[in-house]
Amino acid sequence: MKKIFFNIYFIVPLIFGLYTVFSFVVTYRITGYFADEHGSGKFFFAAAGCLIFLLSLAIGYVLTRFILKPSETFIEKIKDSQAVRTKETIMDEPEHSPDEMEKFTRIFNQAAHALTNLDNETLFPDIVAKSRAMHQVLAQVAKVARTDATVLICGDSGTGKELVAGSIVEHSSRKDNPFITINCAAVSPNLMESELFGHERGSFTGAVAQKQGCFEQADGGTLFLDEIGDMPLELQVKLLRVLQEQSFLRVGGDTVIKVNVRILAATNKNLETMIRKGSFREELFYRINVFPIFLPPLRERQEDVEVLAIHFLSCNAPGKKFDPAALDLLKGHSWPGNVRELQNIVERAVVLADAESVVGCEHLPDLLKSTRDKVQAFSAGTALKVNGLSLDETLIEFEKTMICEALKSTGGVQVKAANILGIKQRSLWNRVKKYKIDVNAFR
Repeated sequence: MKKIFFNIYFIVPLIFGLYTVFSFVVTYRITGYFADEHGSGKFFFAAAGCLIFLLSLAIGYVLTRFILKPSETFIEKIKDSQAVRTKETIMDEPEHSPDEMEKFTRIFNQAAHALTNLDNETLFPDIVAKSRAMHQVLAQVAKVARTDATVLICGDSGTGKELVAGSIVEHSSRKDNPFITINCAAVSPNLMESELFGHERGSFTGAVAQKQGCFEQADGGTLFLDEIGDMPLELQVKLLRVLQEQSFLRVGGDTVIKVNVRILAATNKNLETMIRKGSFREELFYRINVFPIFLPPLRERQEDVEVLAIHFLSCNAPGKKFDPAALDLLKGHSWPGNVRELQNIVERAVVLADAESVVGCEHLPDLLKSTRDKVQAFSAGTALKVNGLSLDETLIEFEKTMICEALKSTGGVQVKAANILGIKQRSLWNRVKKYKIDVNAFR
């Protein structure tokens, strides 16, 4: 079946003219104004109809030209713009498409998609992403930021939960009010209640002065409860009451304090699993899970690896650039430490590159190369075992290799090595002890 093409400058005036003539005919039929016994009215009617039709065509063309000329100018400008280049680029089409309606539709759809991306980049300059998954997250952030709804940000360690929380505050009506953050995993359970609600002087040993808690400090603003999954169970009951009533007592106090605080919470744990195990209160979960936002791990959005790596490189060494092979190596890694691990590896590569203008594969950890080699070995289907080891043995060797590479890059400093691996220092210490790794050998 042959495809029918339309020219806007022809079809629009034609419709305009036919509609005018149709109106003229209907008017004649209803009123009979031009009819007479000798038929002279029919000749006058035909002449007037032709004149009106031609006049309508001319007016329709002028109006169409007047309306579409700015759009054509916009299209000519946008053809050379990188902002609208997608898999179906404008430049891939003939310069003068025979179907202008199809061309206009395609270009405006691409422009709308580009403007959506530009909006995200403008609204959230601190969050670097190009993947569809992250753009969907940013769209959710933009919507919920304008409200006072409680937000629960879920995601693996190193995915940028703190950045998302900061972006929500930045675009909320409370952005000029206090923004208080507390890491529930970093505070001792004995001090957590005092940190959240404050205490009166003499309420416990060492309380030499009255202290405001995080809720009081955040009054009128936002309180970010990071790692809320690590909050002690007995304190969850008190937090639930505060969230419900927006009031509390200081430790050792008897005066009810009213506050107006918006709550943002984040966790890298599965709270629903914790509820089934009895380590997290179900009522609190439903109280904070009003608007959940899930941040996908970096391994599920590999298209963000390159833009993030280039961003971190430009922040640390504006004059340097990546060798294409180095970028391929980065994109082939699974990134268990997510964005934080990528950032640390790029910073390390900048230090190793020193005066060189190009960051190459030799500046990246051997861990990335060994990962690539093992993946290639598996994908080649050479064997069901790698180097004669079972799956469990291979994973153990892989983990030991990661730890050794991290210790090597930090000179045996376990705190820095834990940051590179995206795990807690205690967890690294336990693994070092488990695998009997000699830390002094890396110093």
